[in-house]
Amino acid sequence: MSADEGLGSELADARERVTGDPRVGTAVDEFLDIYHLVVVGVAMVFVFWIRARNWGEYVVDGEVLYSGNDPWYHYRMAQYTVENFPNTMPYEVWTKFPTGTSVGQFGTLMDQVVALGALIVGLGSPDPETVRMVLLFAPAVFGTLLVVPVFLVARRLAGRTAGVLAVVTFAFAGTVTQGGSILIKGVVGTSDHHIAEALLAALAALAVIVALQVAHREKPVIELLDDRDVAGLRRPLGYGALAGAAIAIYMSMWPPAIYFVGLLGIYVTLQAIVSVARGDHPEPVLIVMAVTFAVTGLLTLGTFDVVDVTSTKISLIHVGLPVAGAVWSAGLLWLARVVDTRDLAATDAATAIEETMGVRVTDARASRIGYPLAVLGTLAGGALVAKLVVPGVFSYSVSQFIRVVGFAAGQGSSTIGEVQPLPSADVLFVAYGMAIIAAAGLVGWTLVWRAPSGQNRPERLFVAVWFVFSLSMTFTQGRFMYYLAVPTVTLAGVAGAEIIDTVRDVGEEASLSGYEVVSIAAVVVLLIGPLAVPPNVHSMTQGSNLGPGGGVQGWQSSLDYLNDETPIEGAFGTAENADELDYYGTYAAEADSDYDYPEGSFGVLSWWDYGHWITVLGERIPTANPFQEGANSAARFLLSSEEAEAESVMEELSDGENAETRYVAVDYKMALANSQYGGKFFAPPNFVDNKSQSDYRRFVQGVRQTDQGLRLVRDRNNRIISGSIQKPEYYHTMPVRLYRYHGSMREPAPVVVNWQQIGAGDGSPLNVNPYRSENESLIQWYPSMEAAQNAVRNDSTAQIGGIGAYPADRVPALEHYRLVNVSTRSAGQIGASQPGIYQLYQGGVDIGLNQFTFRTLFERNPAWTKIFERVPGATIQGEGPANSAVYATVEMDVPRENASSFRYTQRAETDAQGDFEMTVPYASTGTDEWGPDDGATNVSVRATGPYEISTTRPGFGGQPGTTVYNATADVSNAKVIGRDDDPVTVTLEPHDIPVETPENATDPSGNATGVENATA
Repeated sequence: MSADEGLGSELADARERVTGDPRVGTAVDEFLDIYHLVVVGVAMVFVFWIRARNWGEYVVDGEVLYSGNDPWYHYRMAQYTVENFPNTMPYEVWTKFPTGTSVGQFGTLMDQVVALGALIVGLGSPDPETVRMVLLFAPAVFGTLLVVPVFLVARRLAGRTAGVLAVVTFAFAGTVTQGGSILIKGVVGTSDHHIAEALLAALAALAVIVALQVAHREKPVIELLDDRDVAGLRRPLGYGALAGAAIAIYMSMWPPAIYFVGLLGIYVTLQAIVSVARGDHPEPVLIVMAVTFAVTGLLTLGTFDVVDVTSTKISLIHVGLPVAGAVWSAGLLWLARVVDTRDLAATDAATAIEETMGVRVTDARASRIGYPLAVLGTLAGGALVAKLVVPGVFSYSVSQFIRVVGFAAGQGSSTIGEVQPLPSADVLFVAYGMAIIAAAGLVGWTLVWRAPSGQNRPERLFVAVWFVFSLSMTFTQGRFMYYLAVPTVTLAGVAGAEIIDTVRDVGEEASLSGYEVVSIAAVVVLLIGPLAVPPNVHSMTQGSNLGPGGGVQGWQSSLDYLNDETPIEGAFGTAENADELDYYGTYAAEADSDYDYPEGSFGVLSWWDYGHWITVLGERIPTANPFQEGANSAARFLLSSEEAEAESVMEELSDGENAETRYVAVDYKMALANSQYGGKFFAPPNFVDNKSQSDYRRFVQGVRQTDQGLRLVRDRNNRIISGSIQKPEYYHTMPVRLYRYHGSMREPAPVVVNWQQIGAGDGSPLNVNPYRSENESLIQWYPSMEAAQNAVRNDSTAQIGGIGAYPADRVPALEHYRLVNVSTRSAGQIGASQPGIYQLYQGGVDIGLNQFTFRTLFERNPAWTKIFERVPGATIQGEGPANSAVYATVEMDVPRENASSFRYTQRAETDAQGDFEMTVPYASTGTDEWGPDDGATNVSVRATGPYEISTTRPGFGGQPGTTVYNATADVSNAKVIGRDDDPVTVTLEPHDIPVETPENATDPSGNATGVENATA
């Protein structure tokens, strides 16, 4: 008797004995008939509450904001679907400039469901805020609905008790401490497709389980096809077809779900081998699974997207692999029949020998060895043929298999946080407690003992394979932990139910004894206890991120600026094609997947992380996006060490002469070398050949002398504090020249960084460490560049510059990029400039930080985001003293609270005749004469006066009696943006400037001179 069958009646009998009232037993019986529904209902309410309770944190100033990047693109797809219901966007021209793209993982079933929900809530005509709000709650709804397949899968495997245990475990599973947990993926605001994937994957698995159970029970065989026995085939083939439909729907929502077809192929192969080995025939399962595969391929053909081999869009592989699965199932069936025929012949021969000779012959079935060998041989031969005939498909399939379950990630993927490998197995226990151990134990029991002995049904072997596959996916990419949730909690529920059954079976009384009650309680406590105590409950009740995070809010004002103060797409310059680029229009690409952009279109270059924000909030077209499309071009631009190199990338990112990439958006993270504090500078080198992070920075770790010897400095969370010293190459990259210098030239300063290479005390080497002698510090100032150069000349553990904005050598000014906007949100003075170094100081390391160093090293109130316009630039021509350096400087005002102005300085050399020419990107006059209505930018960063052109760098002055040549000049905005091609001409006149050099004078960029360990 199972726990489900006996538990209710025995509890009723016990109640009647105690109370003497049979009606009490009847009432308990009636409740126990529906108790599982009550538990499921309560669990769903709890699951939704946990995920939705903090929804108000995502409404900022009356506007719904999402966490992360992809939810914003789902909003765009949902809004498009609302306006074109039920159609989704066939081709997207508002991202990946200058080609556009087909977005296979977006604009799918999930977005259609969200759009339908918005249409219902909005009574057929929802406004954008209604669509945003529905999408905000969508992950919580999907996460809540997951309770249903969790219960049904577990009940299918072991009854209602297993289902109830699985549901309760699921309700508490997955803390917010891990980004891939089933909880965090279902919290409001994290409106990505991940939780919808988990839901449809669970439904597909449920459909497969039902089909396998029907196949096991009704045992369809080939002869029924020969006899055209429709009644005998209707249910098995029908449920097999439903399973195929469920898988096809899953793949249509998320094309990488093609992995599920591979998982099913592995299961079918194992099931056939196991069935033959234990003397059963795999025919019923193989027939039903062949139908499942065939229907999957047939339905997927109807959603075919691209004639290519890719897992991110519905492609050839999405049709070909299911068809191959159907053929493989048929092949396995044929092989099984062949070996079965041979086994029968061998058995007949053995019987004849016994009857005629009286000698007993052991029944050694050839199938136990021959069938697995035949299967493996066929697989090997098929792989070899595929490698020879379709090598591209073969290599792609192998690489994707390894990428998903092979504990390896590509170089580009390594820059994506969610695809990082699982840090340790401990994370699984934090997320699932004893459930992960119970599930793993049951899988071992299923695979090692029950399956080979014939005591297992096919659906249990499938769930075991599902669990192992999901576990491998999780260790390969930590984000797949949300896939592991359903097989884990269902198997844990099954394990718990079987423990309860085992305890009941050893009981001697017919009633529910005390030790049985204790056993049931113990199972519940073991499964749920570790998940229902702090810090898990605290984490769960706090939600996930408590809001959209600083990223999108840091960008928001600059994105509004792009939307409001730059020309409409199609109307840049003198073009009048804005009507050709409807924001929610429907477009088709050419045969080579390349949209022909109209004149006046333009792109915005930034790192790929920010592409969706630029599309949705800025309503402009990014060149790169979170699909990692355009990432290589963006990386090459950002790592360009010469402006000409950067311009060559920009030329590639154009669609003809009048549809070019016109803007560059950078934030402090793109210029921040230290990834430990949120910097993104580490990422671009992964996308450029022959580049690595070590080309641009070296890590430093703080070390202190203690009674136990040298010890690394750690923060309050016991993490090793790691700062970074930038190498000279870092300061010549575009993020630094834009974000830190605003395109201005920059001279080195006499600041020296010292370190020492030491050991950790146990013989193991450390990275470079700021640990010097008692009278030395990490940062030291010198009175002149000559003194600084002398200090590092023979010291391999010291360098000039490399801290804050101080380069090791001259950084030339940019000619074609001007700052036009800064965000209203600040990045914080430490976070935006030199994180890690200040933390070392707080940790007790002497870094030479005094008030002067702090004032010059750390930026004050830096903007989160800065927008630059790419312009032709204005030409300044002039005459001055022969063979001399000439500097053109203009003071620029940043219209932002607590923001300081900056100076842009360009440098040129006069020739032997005294002639010079330079190009400058900033205007000193006329910026208010041009705006979006004129096809130009409404520049918010404006000059405070004319250009000062001189043979001496501003801020230095000459020594007494020195003759300085100078002049002033106005540069109009029309000249800068190319509406006026005439150059600005100047003649430098000599002047005597008998001014002493100030002790702490600074150049336009803030370089310090005449300072040696200064204090304020």
